Amino acid sequence: MRNFAIAQLESRFQSPSILRIKLSDELNITTWAKPAFIELCRRTEPITQDEAKVLGAERLAEVSRIREAEQRRKLIQLVNKSVGSHGLLDGARPDDKLRDDAKCTLRYSSLPKCDCRVQTVCDDTQLDSRSINPNTLPPKGLKDSGYSVVPCQIHKIAPRVVSESLALFEQRNDLVKRLEELKMVVSNTAPQGGSKESSVEDEINRATWLRKFT
Repeated sequence: MRNFAIAQLESRFQSPSILRIKLSDELNITTWAKPAFIELCRRTEPITQDEAKVLGAERLAEVSRIREAEQRRKLIQLVNKSVGSHGLLDGARPDDKLRDDAKCTLRYSSLPKCDCRVQTVCDDTQLDSRSINPNTLPPKGLKDSGYSVVPCQIHKIAPRVVSESLALFEQRNDLVKRLEELKMVVSNTAPQGGSKESSVEDEINRATWLRKFT
């Protein structure tokens, strides 16, 4: 009759983990203890005062320790999944990595032909339609020569493109730095000395404190 009643409870009702732990203590249902403790240790909600009374001091301390380790493990797993496999965080120099990833901007240097020209300031008469070259300018330079430069379309937009590219490059480097710092901080919370934290199941399976002795 006892086994039948327990089987009916298991099949018909999905009771909270703390209630199953309490019934396991009172009715000596050993098969309920481990699954209930595993569920409690994995639960994200904090342990309430009433639940703490059911657990008692020793079990509360052990459950809290396992819960903290499980939350830390999940945090490390989340950070590693989000940023750990990114190529920019593998130790390579950011500049080299950017050049490797660039499809056109930094890989191919050839641009459309520049048709900048020089003209006189006074009458806008074109003096030279050849590409700007220091050898074709007067010795004292354009400023003192009465000449002005008419830039081509490339050189009209080039300063803005360069400025925006540098701004994006700096933002990207700042983001990489922040992600590296985040990954380092999270990694430092893991056990040191090469030891590996046990899973919740391993902790509960070898636990000797599941039964509450009063």
